[in-house]
Amino acid sequence: MNCRQRTLAALNHQEPDRVPLDFGGRQTTLHFGAHQTLMKHLGFSGPEPPIRSYHTYLVEPDPQLLQRFERVSTIFFPKAPSDYVFKIDPTTNSYVDEWGTTYHMPPDGFYYDMVANPLTEAESEADLKKYRWPNPTDPSRIAGLPEKVRAAYRAGEKVIMMCGAMPGLWEHAWYMFGMEQAFVNLAGNEPLIEAFTERVVEWQIAYWDMALKEVGDCVDVVQLNEDLGSQDGPMMAPATFRRIYKPRLQRLIREIKQRTKAQVYLHSCGSIYRLIPDLIEIGVDILNPVQVNA
Repeated sequence: MNCRQRTLAALNHQEPDRVPLDFGGRQTTLHFGAHQTLMKHLGFSGPEPPIRSYHTYLVEPDPQLLQRFERVSTIFFPKAPSDYVFKIDPTTNSYVDEWGTTYHMPPDGFYYDMVANPLTEAESEADLKKYRWPNPTDPSRIAGLPEKVRAAYRAGEKVIMMCGAMPGLWEHAWYMFGMEQAFVNLAGNEPLIEAFTERVVEWQIAYWDMALKEVGDCVDVVQLNEDLGSQDGPMMAPATFRRIYKPRLQRLIREIKQRTKAQVYLHSCGSIYRLIPDLIEIGVDILNPVQVNA
């Protein structure tokens, strides 16, 4: 079996020739510092790796590491929209993403912290309507990707994974409101949270409709983010998740599966043991990670 055959067998609950191991994939890549330490430990030299996510400071591993270990998937990330240019302010070591969230890395920091959020002062759905939402169907987001996806699919060596263009339904709330205010709104302004979450669902459906029309027949796995867990349990009561987020996440997954035969991969850090039956029920096929230290 090659990597693709082995991994698809495991995902379909069939017996592979051995356990598939992934290195350098969506959540199995390395922080910049860890990457450089591993390169030195193995006696490799090379240029600094491309930063895959400045917020988390995760990298695209050096080809020497990918040869030394195994990557089972070829991962495709959407690009920035045509009206956004990423740039780091050298005087403050900060940047603003396409949503208007500001990130800053302190001296000797390990990643870029969120320090300002565009909807911190929002109180009602009217405030959400004043905000200029990025265009989910800007063709620039997938420019050049269909050709690369089809080429990787024809090669038949790796599982093809397509990633989303924004954080998850709850996760995006704390990117936009700020972590503290997201919890305040969840506890005390549920109409605002529900209106916001509806907009996030519609945005994601529009993006996936555009992307999967182009590559849905070649994709094996669709990857969603939805950080729901803290170190010792879900970030919210399971009843709250089931009332606000579960039906909307179910709708998003249903819309995705109407456009592709790909399996749905959901990433959530933290302890979400109590939510796993709900995630299975609404169509999640792959859960990442099983965080053993939570």
